[in-house]
Amino acid sequence: MTRLVMLLCMFFIVSCTTDPKFSNDKRKLSERYVEMGVRYMQMGKLNIALERLEQAVDTDDDNVNAQNSLAVFYEGISNYGRAKDHFDEALSLDPESPMVLNNYGRFLCGRGDIDQGLVHLLKSANMALNERPWFAMTNVGICEFKRGNSQQAEAYYRRALIVNPSYEPALLNMAEISYDKSEFMKTRAFLERFLNYRDATPNALVLGFLAEQALGQDEKSEEYKTLLLSRFPLSDEAAKVRQMQDLMPVQKDIPSRLIKPGSNQGKVSNVNATEIVNKLEPSALSEAKVSPEIDLMETESEQAITVEPAVQATE
Repeated sequence: MTRLVMLLCMFFIVSCTTDPKFSNDKRKLSERYVEMGVRYMQMGKLNIALERLEQAVDTDDDNVNAQNSLAVFYEGISNYGRAKDHFDEALSLDPESPMVLNNYGRFLCGRGDIDQGLVHLLKSANMALNERPWFAMTNVGICEFKRGNSQQAEAYYRRALIVNPSYEPALLNMAEISYDKSEFMKTRAFLERFLNYRDATPNALVLGFLAEQALGQDEKSEEYKTLLLSRFPLSDEAAKVRQMQDLMPVQKDIPSRLIKPGSNQGKVSNVNATEIVNKLEPSALSEAKVSPEIDLMETESEQAITVEPAVQATE
């Protein structure tokens, strides 16, 4: 009821004034609602977050940041129709917004419309006025990877790291691509850089486990495994590591570094060790997604939005 009264009051005021000062105040209030909505998204309080973001749009529906933020929210709870509506509205308000172009392109690639997604992402990545091009560059890489173009994907991850050497998603994606190419020393290097900038994730730990095992560094591989099982015991990655260890014991006369993807050794009871490891491998870019771009008032750094799902989180 309180929210309804507030919205009615807003509508009454907006419809009865053309004061430029009020228009400016309206934008500031809308931005404040955006800021609160984003913070609640980060806290996982989705009902309150939705209310604040709706208030932001209701207060000023010409606020590109409000439309963009609400689109990101709906994407996060898998309401893709509403997300697309608000992305379309945001883009119509500002077709040259690198932030909106990046988010909409990322969204379209995630929904399978890779060609159109890349149109938006490449435009964002190449805009001279884009102050944070590494978002779009990394997303271009993800889209290219999805359509099987790993060489192009790697090129854009490297571009992202040139302009922002500490950008975590690009570092983890490069670690995964290096692993796929059996460049295990590079995998280690990118992964160590990634872990310098953020806490370990299950996907990063399992990647470290596999890379060190491939390098024959059993002790270091065991450290990754122990950390994975202790910090994320209920994760899918931990379950698969336990399964691999149960089904694929290392024979004393076979160095553990030989039991890696592509190896025909280590079969136990007709279980193919390679298949087990392949199932264990980090799924392509599963955790190295790029956080949506949302501008917060009086906040210079980009916000990493983690939406805890009401239905199913995509990012």
